[in-house]
Amino acid sequence: SGPVPLLADVLTALPEVRATIELKSAAAVDVTLAVLERLDAWPRVCLGAYDERWLHRARRAAGPRLCTSMG
Repeated sequence: SGPVPLLADVLTALPEVRATIELKSAAAVDVTLAVLERLDAWPRVCLGAYDERWLHRARRAAGPRLCTSMG
């Protein structure tokens, strides 16, 4: 096994792929949203999280352009 690829690298290498990304910590919210913004990947990514507070935070920050799963 090799190193885990960065989200930005995966989204760049696979521009036609739609992905569901599971947020694993509160610290991941802003970093993930920054990558989606930089790559304009909003239409092809859905965020999920175990902790509903992380999804609420992401929704508030990104607005209606962000797809999220149910908490």
